[in-house]
Amino acid sequence: MGDEGMSVNIWGPSDLKYLVDAMRSFIPNAAMV
Repeated sequence: MGDEGMSVNIWGPSDLKYLVDAMRSFIPNAAMV
């Protein structure tokens, strides 16, 4: 159970960072604003 919770915790921020990274690469203007 503990391992599962950790996995979910790492998946959340990891996915978000990847999305933000892709967005910043696609639209650097939006990141500046």
